[in-house]
Amino acid sequence: MKKFDNQKFVEDLSRQPWENVYFFAEDPNDMWKIWKKLFLNVLDKHAPIQQKKIRTKKVPWITSVIKNLMNTRDRLKRKAIITNLEIDWLNYKTARNKVNIQLKNAKKDYYSTKIAGQKHNPKEAWKTINNILGRQSKPTVVNELKVGENILTNTQDIAEGFNDYFSNIGPDLASKIDSTNFNYETYVENAKSEFAAFQPVTVQNVYQLLHCLSSNKATGVDKISCKIIKIAAPVISDSLTYIFNQAITLSIFPDEWKTARVIPLYKNGQRNMPGNYRPISVLPTISKIMERILYDQLYDYFTKFGHLSDCQFGFRKFHSTTTALLDCTNEWYMNLDRKKFNLVILIDLKKAFDTVDHQILLKKLELYGVKGQALSFVQSYISNRKQKCQIQNSLSSEKLIKCGVPQGSILGPLFFLLYINDLPQCLYKTKPRLFADDTNLTASGDSITDLEAAVNSDLENLRKWLIANKLSLNVAKTEFMLIGSKQMIRSISDLQLNVKIENESVKQVHESITLGVTIDQHLSWKSNTENICKKITSGSLIL
Repeated sequence: MKKFDNQKFVEDLSRQPWENVYFFAEDPNDMWKIWKKLFLNVLDKHAPIQQKKIRTKKVPWITSVIKNLMNTRDRLKRKAIITNLEIDWLNYKTARNKVNIQLKNAKKDYYSTKIAGQKHNPKEAWKTINNILGRQSKPTVVNELKVGENILTNTQDIAEGFNDYFSNIGPDLASKIDSTNFNYETYVENAKSEFAAFQPVTVQNVYQLLHCLSSNKATGVDKISCKIIKIAAPVISDSLTYIFNQAITLSIFPDEWKTARVIPLYKNGQRNMPGNYRPISVLPTISKIMERILYDQLYDYFTKFGHLSDCQFGFRKFHSTTTALLDCTNEWYMNLDRKKFNLVILIDLKKAFDTVDHQILLKKLELYGVKGQALSFVQSYISNRKQKCQIQNSLSSEKLIKCGVPQGSILGPLFFLLYINDLPQCLYKTKPRLFADDTNLTASGDSITDLEAAVNSDLENLRKWLIANKLSLNVAKTEFMLIGSKQMIRSISDLQLNVKIENESVKQVHESITLGVTIDQHLSWKSNTENICKKITSGSLIL
C-alpha cells in the first residue's frame, strides 16, 4: 500500500466490465467468482501482495529535536568512554538527563492530547490506556499442541490439529447425548406472525454499509481487506447490490462466503491444550455485508413481534452486561430487604456456540415464523460451511462444519440467541437471566429447605431441556451461591445445602465472577473493588 493511489485505483475499477457479473445471474457462486476476478485484477496491479518484515513501530512522541539531542548524548558518551575524563562524563550525564526530561514531557503531552481527543470514544480511549499500561493485545503464538498422546511442534501440524479439534467439538459432544426421549419442540411456542421472505436491498443501503466498514478488521480467505472495500465503495456498490439481491431471490448463499479463516484465541489454562482456545472465525468482508442485510431484517422481525425472551440480555439493542447485572442484583437486594435468601445457580455450558444443532435451529426458526424463501436462504447460509485454521503463516486444509454457529460472524450470535431462547420455558420455580450462554438461576424465599427443593427441581428440568437441544452442561464449573446478609448467613451456618444436577453435586462458593464482576454472598462488593484496584496498580501509568 506504500505507493497506493486511491484515485487511480478507483478509476481503473470503474473501467472494469462489471456487466459481466450479470451474465451469470442464475448462480450467485459464478457471479461472485467473476466479480472477485475483476476486482482482484485491479487490486493486484495497484497493491500486489508482498512479504515484508514487520519492523518495530516508531515511537510517535520522539520529534526531530529529541532525536538530535539523543545523537548528541550518544556522541558525548562515546567520547567519555574513550577519554575517561571527568568533564566528559559530566557533559554526557547532563545531555542524558536533558534527553530523559524531554522524553518524559513529550510522552506526557502526546498521551494527554490523545486521550483528550478520545473523550467521546471510550473504546479508543481504553485502547490508548491499555497501550500505556503495556496491555495491548498480542497475536496468539502456539509453539506446541497436545493432541491425544502426540505433541505437535510444526506450525502446519499445529494448524491441522486445531482445525480437527474445532471442527469435531460439536459432533463429539452431541454423540454422547441420547435425546430420543426428549422433544425440543415442546418448549417453543408456535408463533402467529410470519417472516416469509427477505426484502431486496438498495444500492444506497449497500453503499452505506460498505462506507461504514471499520478499516482495521481482519481479512478473510478472499484476501480483500475492509480498507480496500471502503475505498472502492462508490464503484462496486451497484454490482454487489445485484449479487446480494440475486442471492436473496435464489436463496443461495455463495460457498466462498461460508469459508472461514479460524484463529485460535487463548483463554486460560495450559497453552498446549486445544480446549483452552476459542475459535474466532474471520469471514470475507463481503459476506459480512450480506449477513448484516439479513441480520437487520431478521432482528427487526423478532423484536417487532416480541419473540426474544425478556430474560436474554446478550447481543441485543439497549441490553448489556450492565443491564443484566443491574436486573439480578436489584432483585437480590430487594429480597435481602425482605429478609429473604437468594439461592443462585451459576450455569456453565460446554462449548455452547460450537454445539448448536443445525436441524434444531432451522426448526426453531420455522416455529418462530421464519418460513418459505427466508428459511431456505438461512438453510443455505448454515449448511456446508467450511473452515481453515491459521497458525502464524501456516494455513490448514479445509474442514466441513457439521454443527455450531461461527464466532466472529454477524448472524451467529442472533442464531444462538434464538437457539436458547426457549430455555426459560423449562423453568417453573427459578428466575433465569441469560447473557448469551452465561446463565444464572435465582430462587428466593425464607426457607432454605424450600429453596433447595426448588433449584433441584428446576435443575432437573434444565437437564431435560439441554438433552433435548443437544447441549452439554459443565457440572464441574457450575456453581451455586447462597446470598444473604451476614446475620442471615450466620443463622444457618450449620446447614449443609445439597444441590445436584445429573446426579452430581454442584459446588457451593462464597464469591464468583460473573460477567466480569466479582459477586460475593453478602453483596458487599469488597472483593470486586479489591480486584479492580489490583488491575489498576498492575501497570505503571506515567503521564
